[in-house]
Amino acid sequence: MKRLISAIFALWFTASSFAQTKVYPLEGEGLWAFYARVGLNTKELREQFFAINKGKFGKDSSLLTGVAYKIPHAGDVSTVDSTKKIKKVTVKEHVCPLEGEGLWAFYARVGLNTKDLRDVFLDVNQGRFGKDASLLTGVYYKIPTIDDIETESAPVAKDQVPMKPQKSDVIEKLFGKDYERVPVTSKELDGAVFYLVSGHGGPDPGAIGNFAGHELHEDEYAYDVILRLGRQLMMRGAKVHFIIQDNVDGIRDDQFLQTSRRETCMGSPIPLDQVKRLKQRCEKINALYKKDNKGYRRAVFIHLDSRSERKRIDIFLYHARGSKQGKMTAESIRTTLEDKYAQHQPNRGFEGTVSRRDLFVLTETNPPSIFFELGNIQNLQDQQRFIRTSNREAMAKWIAEGFVKDYKIQKQIEKNEKERESKKKKK
Repeated sequence: MKRLISAIFALWFTASSFAQTKVYPLEGEGLWAFYARVGLNTKELREQFFAINKGKFGKDSSLLTGVAYKIPHAGDVSTVDSTKKIKKVTVKEHVCPLEGEGLWAFYARVGLNTKDLRDVFLDVNQGRFGKDASLLTGVYYKIPTIDDIETESAPVAKDQVPMKPQKSDVIEKLFGKDYERVPVTSKELDGAVFYLVSGHGGPDPGAIGNFAGHELHEDEYAYDVILRLGRQLMMRGAKVHFIIQDNVDGIRDDQFLQTSRRETCMGSPIPLDQVKRLKQRCEKINALYKKDNKGYRRAVFIHLDSRSERKRIDIFLYHARGSKQGKMTAESIRTTLEDKYAQHQPNRGFEGTVSRRDLFVLTETNPPSIFFELGNIQNLQDQQRFIRTSNREAMAKWIAEGFVKDYKIQKQIEKNEKERESKKKKK
């Protein structure tokens, strides 16, 4: 009977569009969502998937955008030699998921920080999951210990050799050693200038949330997102000024970001007094704005909101009262985010808004300015948007794409105005 079922599955999978093909991950798509989409619904298939795609993964076996992954079918599995040996499983403890807690947040909380441990976890808890291996509220899961696994060393694949540096690459030391080399992959934002400001910093950590015993400081997560956004903008040819800087903390792939008071305002100490602090960053922006050539220039402020733990919110944006360009830019980004959520989480919906607000940093800066609130740092579901590296990267990328959309609109408006002026002169 088992052979018959395996044969039927193999025939079905081979006939499907994913059999023996290469598939690209969707933007912001996590590993388990990818598994579900391409039909890797057994442990053996997932192990084969990793075996035939060695060297094509990021940190913690994360998927890389723009990389085509080979998808095995059931008939391939028996030919693969496993490099993993599992001893007798020892259960460390039984843990019940928190309300609304996702799989990766659960992994982080209970210490399942390697692929091998997560595979054993799924194996010893078979039959206790919902759709797409989701956790079930009220169910206690067995947590294996690290001594349960022996892993043989694998040779380094050729795919792991880094790409050769290109002449067009830009070096930005603020990003840290792993990310300092920025490949300029397009000219979509050529001529555009951005002034990027992460909220709070220095003596002011901003709002503080708590996740599984870890403090989440607003300034640290806002800074990581602003660096990622800056890198995405630079990859598209933009000029970027980082107003708030930390010469030690570059782009970090950790879930829980260590706190510090090292941040400066372009080398100047950040005042504790709020008015002085806000005035300082506005003056820096305005001085740079005056030096930069005329053209598309935008100031960007990234913050995390703090509300009741039960209040889940989407990304929302503010612009200054009377700022026509600021409003237009904010709307371009909001619609881009809405489209991305519709694409990657079609049943979720998106309720992010754009509104005007008389915030000091919006009214006192000369370039059109956009103020982001990325979510509620107190809410368990919103916290996934901050602590997961892939989510921080997705937010940065989607916001950058929103700026590209707005930049093209502004360029078209300028072109139309020039054509009208040209016609007037001819008359």
